[in-house]
Amino acid sequence: MYRRLLVGVALVAVVVGVSVGSSSAAGQKVAICATLGEDVPVQTALLGTGLYSAVDILNCETATPSVATLQGYSAVLAFPDSEYNDFAALAQNLATYVDGGGHLVLAQWGFASCCGTWWGTALDTGGYLPYTGSNVKDSSSSLSLVKDDAGSPLLAGVNAVGSPGSDYVAIVGLSAGATSVAHWSDGQSAVAFKGNVVALNVWPSSDGTTGDWVQLVANALGASGTVGSRGGYCSVKGNTNPFTGAAIPPGTFLDLTGGQAASDTHYTGAVPANYLQGLGITCDVLPGYVKTGETVGYFGSGDPGMYIYYKKAS
Repeated sequence: MYRRLLVGVALVAVVVGVSVGSSSAAGQKVAICATLGEDVPVQTALLGTGLYSAVDILNCETATPSVATLQGYSAVLAFPDSEYNDFAALAQNLATYVDGGGHLVLAQWGFASCCGTWWGTALDTGGYLPYTGSNVKDSSSSLSLVKDDAGSPLLAGVNAVGSPGSDYVAIVGLSAGATSVAHWSDGQSAVAFKGNVVALNVWPSSDGTTGDWVQLVANALGASGTVGSRGGYCSVKGNTNPFTGAAIPPGTFLDLTGGQAASDTHYTGAVPANYLQGLGITCDVLPGYVKTGETVGYFGSGDPGMYIYYKKAS
């Protein structure tokens, strides 16, 4: 069994500074920052994937979650159906969360809405958003998703997504440093990322979107952005479980925060994982792969990061 992150599915913690040896994705804990009425169906859909130990609902309509609350989750999905309690305060807390390595997924109607958007907030002015825009809804109808980068982990398992368009999609532009991996059939970007932020110009619910939208959201929650301040490492001789003191077998996958391998004596000397072309981030090096001089992020070749890239031998 490969000890790795399953690219394009969810961020899998084999060791999260706590447990050893689990290869299940069910350890990921994520949150939905939504407004009442649309949160439970999305929660139910995500729990149905079996990828999460918890999908918590943060009632952002009546209160603004603190940075400390947000930091309790590996990823946060924010999509307002009506007015958030305080868009500006929430955006500032989400920006701080991202700065600390948190993964943020933003979906409609945060880009065009009757009741407030991210435009003009700290996420916008601070350069976090993959999109630029002006709160204008797309008037097209019967849209279908078109892949720009079929190999992107954000699109793994996403075969078809449809939208009625009008009211469900925003008119957006691509911000500096952002990458769009899919667009709608009328040309509007549908999926883009910038750093640890993924933007879904999609309404994440079956009442407005058809097809593989759940897979798309799950991908975004697990594959958002580049390495940030958390990443995959491989244990070395002498590493130990911080709770039991038991030795961690060398080559075990570790999900650590940046600098933890240097500052935490349990993981002293742990090294960044490898990225095997077509397989993903892993501590294994398999026959038929050749080490290159490239270091990459979650998205493989062309995405800057810390993982040593191995390509398939020709």
